[in-house]
Amino acid sequence: MKEWLKRNAAMLILLAALPLALLIAGRGIMTRVSREGAENAERGLRRAALECYALEGFYPADPEYLYSRYGVEIDTDRYIVHYESAGGNLMPDISVFEAAGEVPQS
Repeated sequence: MKEWLKRNAAMLILLAALPLALLIAGRGIMTRVSREGAENAERGLRRAALECYALEGFYPADPEYLYSRYGVEIDTDRYIVHYESAGGNLMPDISVFEAAGEVPQS
C-alpha cells in the first residue's frame, strides 16, 4: 500500500486539487459574464437615449421613458442603474453597476 501511495501521490494531489481549480475558474467566468452584462446594459441605455434624441429631439429625464418606449430591459435585481439627466439637450450620465452581493446564477 505504501509503495502504491508513493507512486501515485502526484496523481492523488492533482485529483484533489482539480475540483478547487474548476471552482475558481467557474467563479472567474461568472464574474466576467456579469461584468459584460452590466456593460451591455449601459450600452443599450446609451443607444436608446441617443435614438430618443434623434427621433424626438430630447434626452429623457429618466430611464423609465426608455424602458417603456424604446424596449430597454434591465434586470434590476442584478444591476443598479445610475441615470442623471442634465437637461433635455444634454446626454445624461448613464452608468450600470452590479448589485452588491449578487452572484450570477446560470
